[in-house]
Amino acid sequence: DTNIRKKNSMTIIEIFEKKGENFFRREEEKEVLKSLKINNCVIALGGGAFMNEIIRKDILKNAISVWLDVDVNILNKRVKWSQKRPLLKKGNSKKILEKLYEERKEFYKQANYKIKCSKLSKHDAVKKIIDSYAK
Repeated sequence: DTNIRKKNSMTIIEIFEKKGENFFRREEEKEVLKSLKINNCVIALGGGAFMNEIIRKDILKNAISVWLDVDVNILNKRVKWSQKRPLLKKGNSKKILEKLYEERKEFYKQANYKIKCSKLSKHDAVKKIIDSYAK
């Protein structure tokens, strides 16, 4: 949770503002690769993590990946007022989301499973994830 922080830790927004996106992505890579070594766990990644080729290859080789595909209009409604999304603070959030989606969807398609979540409740999305994993 971004509201609970260790002493001297920073939020994602603070990291982006003070150290930049490149620094954040390097640290993200280290933490994700370390987390992927843990057995029997679920790791939820932000949209940018799967864009990293090293992370993506490790996930595709050693884990099961699920792309939770959500319509850009719905994403925009969910994050429009969020202050936790540094990439969306640079202008029109819907246009930025559309651009990011177009840039990223070819990479996301490499996930083991794709679940269209636009019309699903959280409960139904979780059920679909579990059903996909069970197969």
